[in-house]
Amino acid sequence: MFAAIIIIFFICLAVGVPIAFSLGGFSILWSLFSGNEITLVARRMFYGVDSFTLLAVPLFMLSGSLMNNGNLSAKLVEFCRIFFGRVKGGLAYMNVLDSMIFAGMSGSSQADTASIGSIMIKQMEDEGYPSKVTLGVTCASSTIGVIIPPSIPMLVLGSVANVSIAGMFMGGILPGLIVGVMQMFQVLYMTKKYNFPKTKHLNFREGLQVAYKAIPSLMIPLIILGGTGAGIFTSTEAGVICVFYALIVGVATRQLSMKVVWSSLKEVALLSALPLLICSIGFPMGWILAFEGMPAIISAFITGFTTSPIIVLSIVALIVLFLGCFVDNIVIITIMVPILLPVATAVGINPIQFAIVVVVASAIGLITPPVGQVLFVASSVAKKPLKTVIAGTAPFLIGELIVLALLIIIPQMSTLLPALLL
Repeated sequence: MFAAIIIIFFICLAVGVPIAFSLGGFSILWSLFSGNEITLVARRMFYGVDSFTLLAVPLFMLSGSLMNNGNLSAKLVEFCRIFFGRVKGGLAYMNVLDSMIFAGMSGSSQADTASIGSIMIKQMEDEGYPSKVTLGVTCASSTIGVIIPPSIPMLVLGSVANVSIAGMFMGGILPGLIVGVMQMFQVLYMTKKYNFPKTKHLNFREGLQVAYKAIPSLMIPLIILGGTGAGIFTSTEAGVICVFYALIVGVATRQLSMKVVWSSLKEVALLSALPLLICSIGFPMGWILAFEGMPAIISAFITGFTTSPIIVLSIVALIVLFLGCFVDNIVIITIMVPILLPVATAVGINPIQFAIVVVVASAIGLITPPVGQVLFVASSVAKKPLKTVIAGTAPFLIGELIVLALLIIIPQMSTLLPALLL
């Protein structure tokens, strides 16, 4: 009967039943046919979000929204012009660097695409960049938003699997930077191919003015990384501090009014509802799978033919990459991590390395069709056909897959900084 319920669950996903209903239906069917009280599902749903850690999700979303509505995203764009204003293809490089910096504020790739994309897409097209290149750079660079901390998938993963969030935050820094550098090399190749123009540059005085105005924005990543890395405060407390900081900066610069703050609160209430709903409804399913012994079954199956950490992590990455083509990264983490983490630890894989591999693989899923969420956000922001977005993003997948492979082969890429700093 349990196997039949799993089949029904996948059929529901295949025919387009909303994820939340599919997850909830799985848990309810199991309760009915196993003889357990249906209130068990409700209690487990409550446990799924009764987490101090998950409180950081809406907090980081709110701080990012306040910074964006406070016009600080535009100041970041101008700040990046200091470095690439005299370079061919400067706007494309700026797009990547903007995403790397904005990643340290929002923790969401979709937010990165919507905020940075709304500024950079128009600028790039006005300067003659092909639409597919503009959209490709914007989509690919936005995946850095969930790799460099703070990262909403990391917060969810830490909550469902009890992996150190501070460790994941530190472990995501180096891979995120490497992904950004790989994308810049891709931009360099495209610049030679398409002969991209130089963009407006800033003189020394203008550069100083722009840098001064960008300082408040640049402080947020330092607050988060410095505070959590030094153990001064938790990730949730960091979220609270970032919200108050964004409010203070917004009011001091006269960019935030009560109307704008209220708009940000409503926006974040809607945006945070989905990941938290998935965590709540997905938690009973994860518990049921564990109760039915799925982690032990899968662990025995995989370790029966290999105990190589590299091969096991490769299998994990392939599973996440495949699922990422069809479902949201939060869904993947909520359901699959409790099953796959015991397999990884059984063969001696560091939980931080496992977590970063899962996060990076799920980030790639955000830009892989048919259900890559970032692709749809970019298409909506730019008002371009989805096929144009997919065509532009495809070349950047190579670099991200190379970084994923390196993370699997070289554990130190994700474990070095946590070992040194924590």
